[in-house]
Amino acid sequence: MEQEKVEKAHKSIIDTISTFTPKEKELLLQYAKTKVEDFDNFFADRSTWKEHDQYTELKAGYLEKEISKIEKIVNENTFAQSGGPEEKIQIDKFVRIIKDQNSEIMKNNLFESKKADLQVKIELPGQEKPFFDKMSTPNNLVTQIQKAGQKLEEKESLSISINGASFEIPKEKTEKGNILETVQSEYEKAQKNNTQAKETTDDEEAKRTESQKNEAPAKQKEKTNFGYLKDQIKYLGMGEDTAMHKELAKKTGSGVKEFSMVITSDKASFKNNKIEFMLNFQKSSTNNKVYLNTFQATLKNEEKNMELTHTFSANGRITAKEAINLLEGRSVKTEINSKHSDEKEEAFIKLLLSEEKNEKGNFKLQVFNKNYGIDVEKIMAKSKLVFDDEKHKEITQKSLEKGNIVSVKFSDQNNKVTEGKAILNPQYKMLNLYDNKMKRVNSNEQAFQKDNSESKEVKNQQNYSRKM
Repeated sequence: MEQEKVEKAHKSIIDTISTFTPKEKELLLQYAKTKVEDFDNFFADRSTWKEHDQYTELKAGYLEKEISKIEKIVNENTFAQSGGPEEKIQIDKFVRIIKDQNSEIMKNNLFESKKADLQVKIELPGQEKPFFDKMSTPNNLVTQIQKAGQKLEEKESLSISINGASFEIPKEKTEKGNILETVQSEYEKAQKNNTQAKETTDDEEAKRTESQKNEAPAKQKEKTNFGYLKDQIKYLGMGEDTAMHKELAKKTGSGVKEFSMVITSDKASFKNNKIEFMLNFQKSSTNNKVYLNTFQATLKNEEKNMELTHTFSANGRITAKEAINLLEGRSVKTEINSKHSDEKEEAFIKLLLSEEKNEKGNFKLQVFNKNYGIDVEKIMAKSKLVFDDEKHKEITQKSLEKGNIVSVKFSDQNNKVTEGKAILNPQYKMLNLYDNKMKRVNSNEQAFQKDNSESKEVKNQQNYSRKM
């Protein structure tokens, strides 16, 4: 019955999406992509926010009520991390659903309608950024192909994708008057090839499904277990490397009770910092499943003759990038076990890297809980940060709370807007501001002055050694 409820809830979401116009679906897809990018974006460097930039450009052609409608659908019906509410859809799956629906938008007679919406991508040889990548009408499509064709050398071709069907058109055909007929003909061929490929894939999938039904239940459990572990590693921010998956599959099925795997990372904030994660797995004696319990993060810097290690729980409260930020000396917002109840509470934590480790070989924690009164939005306002829009402000705040070094714009003492970097400093309720070469431009003298009660609260929080 529970599964039926979940399927019914998911079908309701999909049915709602199916009522959208092609134009609305385009905006819906692009906004959903920004949510995926939010989850994957650990660095908060705006130059990497490609999906956000495309969404900002795209929504300029929509009414505010249309934008609100689209964003509400995504925000209320999706989740990013694994283990979200069953009545919602994981954001990656949500994006796939929209793409699948968009591939059904186009019928052959769309080329005969002046108002038909076609999802078009036109690419030039050797150019990373598409020449054209938007929804378009047939007449505008012809215009764009002619413009792109003028940039081609002899014997070169344009790569064109229309609603998921991809084909090429040589330069000579972009100069003829019957371009639309050529496009329709090539599109129909591509559609036919896609259909045949899908039928072949469906047949193979059906055979695999039938084969899986005959496999031993233990083998099925092993595959489910392996898939869960892959997702867990992905959502911790440790990637989806094929070689790593092969090693994981081999070790998961080996029958050993405990094993570890090492993964390197390039997400350190400074080039001389080298990062390595050791993932620790253990097989349960009760259900025979393998679990990822902890991961040990190691930061090495040969120039400084430094090596720092700390073991984190793999429960998802601390991601790989946040672990790096902590080892690099910055604070991270997370959930901790409350000292006064069985519930969890939000707090900023920082590793006391200069102090002796606890009995478990981990650094002690400096904790700033809600009683400390950290308001990141007020801190940003006090630092005179400048934002492009509310979404930019929201993303910047979240990234600061993750402990990232964030690219920002801020007003100086002369009200001149300057580009630089910012790090959240919860202890002093401020942002440490830097120029683009990481030279400090403000000081802790701008920090708040603690009163007696606040000082007492800080003193009570200094040396936590609980497991994260």
